[in-house]
Amino acid sequence: VAISDFEAVVSRRGALSAAAVAFGVAALPGMSRAANIPDLDDEISAPSSGGNPQAVSVQTVAAGGPKKQKPQSGYERIKELQNKGQLTDKERKELKRLKAEEMCEMLGKGC
Repeated sequence: VAISDFEAVVSRRGALSAAAVAFGVAALPGMSRAANIPDLDDEISAPSSGGNPQAVSVQTVAAGGPKKQKPQSGYERIKELQNKGQLTDKERKELKRLKAEEMCEMLGKGC
């Protein structure tokens, strides 16, 4: 008996949701006309020119202000990291890697 009650509830919910969808779809064309919303069947024309067109000035602004340039060479980055003081783990690893690369370059060996 419990299974048939469950099926009845599910079928009632399904019927109610299908009816709501059907009502909503049926109401859409009338609502778009009432709200003066054009659809694909309406012909749309460009507005008529009311006079001479005027120039509009546009100014671009970078978000967040000027960007800080990263050092170009490994030596400059090493100095920047050493002057920074408190380093994150990622920065410490980068500093260690850069120092190793600089040492390889000074000795003329490929690492």
